[in-house]
Amino acid sequence: RYGAMWLLMYAHLLKDRENFNYFEHSGFLKNTFEYRLYQAVPNLQEAVNFGDAHDRRSGHSVAMYYKFAAEYNNGHAQKLGNIVKNDFLFREQYESGVKPGILPEAWLEYIWYDSTVAEEEFNTLPTVKHWDDLGLVVVRSSWEEDAVHMSFKSGAPGGKKQWKRSWEIDEAKGWKTRGLSHQHPDNNSFILHAYDSYLAVDDGYNRSVRACEHNVVVVDGKGYETEGLNNIWKNTPKETVADIEEFIAEEGLVYTVGEAAKMYQKDLELTRYARHLIYTGDTHFYMIDDLRSEKEHTYSWLMNADTTARQVDERKLVVENGPAELELYPLEPAARRISNKDTVVRAAMTTQEPDKFRETKMKTVVIENEVKAKDMMFFNILKPQRTFAKENFEVEEIKGEGYFGSVVTTKDYREVFIYNQDAKGIEVAGIITDAEWAIVRLKDDRVSGYSIYRGCHLSYRGEKLVDLPVRNTVIKMK
Repeated sequence: RYGAMWLLMYAHLLKDRENFNYFEHSGFLKNTFEYRLYQAVPNLQEAVNFGDAHDRRSGHSVAMYYKFAAEYNNGHAQKLGNIVKNDFLFREQYESGVKPGILPEAWLEYIWYDSTVAEEEFNTLPTVKHWDDLGLVVVRSSWEEDAVHMSFKSGAPGGKKQWKRSWEIDEAKGWKTRGLSHQHPDNNSFILHAYDSYLAVDDGYNRSVRACEHNVVVVDGKGYETEGLNNIWKNTPKETVADIEEFIAEEGLVYTVGEAAKMYQKDLELTRYARHLIYTGDTHFYMIDDLRSEKEHTYSWLMNADTTARQVDERKLVVENGPAELELYPLEPAARRISNKDTVVRAAMTTQEPDKFRETKMKTVVIENEVKAKDMMFFNILKPQRTFAKENFEVEEIKGEGYFGSVVTTKDYREVFIYNQDAKGIEVAGIITDAEWAIVRLKDDRVSGYSIYRGCHLSYRGEKLVDLPVRNTVIKMK
């Protein structure tokens, strides 16, 4: 919404005046609409606001949607353009923080609109999307307005292509080409929206960005090497990147791993910060953070929300926000401190107008290890709920030497999850496996789905489910 319009105008003029069709040559332009669609929360009116965002609304341009629809015969873009035109225009013009707003570009809606492009329903698109270059994974429970929406990111600053190419140019010519001041230290961070409410939120616009203002783990209260500046990437080394190490989306299960240790201050001697996110096709998420260092640290697991978390007991917190709430189950580490704090981000919109500022007030959940350690594992279950129509959801902890996990019970099924830290043969809760992690879902006490990650064997109560000669990954959740 902030800058892509000008590229579209330029591409249009190239095609119209110079007979060069940049639209055919640009994978970026072709993919931009889907990026925007998937980064809309399910009500479509608001946005997932990673990086600098004036607010949660700054995003819709009917003119751009009609241009994408016309150039690529994109029925999904045509549909969203019509939805915004018919239903969202008033709020978009008067509540969006991006100026001058949509009215000065409204004439382009007429120039770029192609009535021959037929609308296409969004539910013809997958509910899971991975952008490898950006290091972005989006998971939706459906395309309904009240769906659960998780957006997770971990990647090179500005994306792999931009980071690689800028370094090639700099090394060849002695330049400094990285203008990444709108990107935040938010690798391994996530934003969660469900049932028309934001449940885990981002700081939005900021001019002195810090990891501790995002949904990540910080180490002794510290984050990235040069944080606290407007552009923290300007002088960082070439190897300062994060990455999506693993992405699997099969049979209703989604598994992704973000690795961000290289982003952190070197004196912390962090060798591993892997965030594992597992989704088994319902509405809850397993989140495991694996941190390793050469030094002993206090690790702080942070999650920002609009409202203060209420601690029900030592294994359950609840974040309530209007029509939805988030049940947060912290299960690892066993020796932990749980607290709440206020996080306030205040930033001037431009240096020329210091009196015009944006302020975000967040309520932050903090989970820390009580005893300093070199290595630390956090295991949390995140379960969005409707405030006035809660589902039955019970969590039982599993804990043993070299492994941990949980048993989730709903009205429809029981789901046993085991994370095998040592990747050795274990036997627990009826499961025997050598996999790094395993899931068994039961309906009427019979196996209805299962998964293993990097293992040879899995059985449940004597029923052999997986038996392989070599370690592999098997996903059969459905």
